[in-house]
Amino acid sequence: MRSVQAITHSPHSAIDLLVWGLDERIYCQVAARLLDPDPLTPVDLLRAKTLNQAFVDAIETSGIPL
Repeated sequence: MRSVQAITHSPHSAIDLLVWGLDERIYCQVAARLLDPDPLTPVDLLRAKTLNQAFVDAIETSGIPL
């Protein structure tokens, strides 16, 4: 899993978490936990295989492995 800081950050920005090879059931469980009511910071769980390759490349280059 990797996270990348947005080029432009605001108090309303979300944290993007990019995942590879996560089983569908596990993905849904993780996504549900990240969407728990009243998060202090919104978190987006993204699947690498569904994204534009340029975005994935940017995260792989500047992201922070978790």
